[in-house]
Amino acid sequence: MNKYLAFGIVAVLLIVGGRWYLNQSNAPSETAQVPTLQENTNTAAQPTQQPAQPAPAPAPKPETANWKTYGDSHFNMRYPVDYRFVFNLCIKDCASQSTEGSSGLYVEVEAEKEGGCYLNLCRVSVKNRQTFNGVTWDYLGLQSYGDVGVSRNFYAYRTVYGGYSYHVLFNKDVSTNEAVMQSFKFGSVQLSTIAFLSPKSGDVLKQGLWHQVKFNRAIGFWPDDMSGKLILVREDGSIVGEVMNDFREATVSIGVENAGTIDNLIKITSGRYKLRLVTNDSSQKLLAESAVFVVQE
Repeated sequence: MNKYLAFGIVAVLLIVGGRWYLNQSNAPSETAQVPTLQENTNTAAQPTQQPAQPAPAPAPKPETANWKTYGDSHFNMRYPVDYRFVFNLCIKDCASQSTEGSSGLYVEVEAEKEGGCYLNLCRVSVKNRQTFNGVTWDYLGLQSYGDVGVSRNFYAYRTVYGGYSYHVLFNKDVSTNEAVMQSFKFGSVQLSTIAFLSPKSGDVLKQGLWHQVKFNRAIGFWPDDMSGKLILVREDGSIVGEVMNDFREATVSIGVENAGTIDNLIKITSGRYKLRLVTNDSSQKLLAESAVFVVQE
């Protein structure tokens, strides 16, 4: 090989090698992170993250475990032990019961045959309507009632159900009111047990005197909207006669004497007797029976 040919080969190799070295120097490193178009797009679309806002704390629910329960054959409801509870029932005449409370708060329920207008509340416009246990009530808001020597402010609900107009009144606007309304349920409710408190077993009733008959259940709806009837029976169960008719109060008075001119009195001779409380209708369903007591001169 002559020296010119050898020189040419060396020159070509130098040129090729230099180009290869330049290409390698300009190539990106294998470890370099080059964002893709998709990554750039996602980065641009990301909104600025805002700190999460804490959810508002729910309003505390009233503790109802120790509440009292009222129930009769038409409805039941619950109310706080420190509330005064008043129930007015108007079928023929109005009668009422009440319990004492310590908080200065009260709930009053009034029921009367449909068409009645308790405290003129049937003429009051509706603030809003609320549904409790499937029954819609008109909320009337703050109302006032004034009569001779009587002035009242209260928050009122009303509805009509089963042929009766119902009103529920609260003397103050507190959160517990709604919990009371949520407990109000219509329907066939088991009657609470009715029992005689007096006369008791072995009591001696003197002829010629008046004696009180007491029950452990006060005013309320009797079965079939009938009032109770007191029947006097002998110890063997034979009927002497009717002592008291068409009453709904928890305490009544009877006289054990032979004063036949007074409807509430029958002739009672010395002996051993019981009283039966039955429904004041043709079925005379037994509601309660007293223990045996003694009548003597």
